[in-house]
Amino acid sequence: MKKTVKRAALATAAALAFGAAAAYLYLDTTSGIRRTGKANCAEIIPAGANTADGEAICATLDALIDAWARGDAEAYGRLFTEDGTYTTYVGSHYESRADITEGHRALFKDFVKGTKLAASYLDLRFSGRTRPS
Repeated sequence: MKKTVKRAALATAAALAFGAAAAYLYLDTTSGIRRTGKANCAEIIPAGANTADGEAICATLDALIDAWARGDAEAYGRLFTEDGTYTTYVGSHYESRADITEGHRALFKDFVKGTKLAASYLDLRFSGRTRPS
């Protein structure tokens, strides 16, 4: 009975991993998001916004991209608050900096090893501000 449960769990995990890999591949080959927006985050800081705040946001996004490219889970996790939450597009949910770090350590070791985040910036808005018409 234990072997059957173990085999079923392994088969399920393999099917989920294959499905997620296929989803990533599909999105990578069909998504045009990498070709829209601006390549430089600073270009989307709204007029009239506090430039220092916009630059700090852009620096954080650049640091996330850099940590991901290096597969550095520690550096990636440090960019989140201790009580931060993170939900991926496939629904994986992390709660806390430690959880985000550990989750990404596993991802960088295998599943997303060698990948890069697509850096294309569409919009930046600050709380309490309305978008210009």
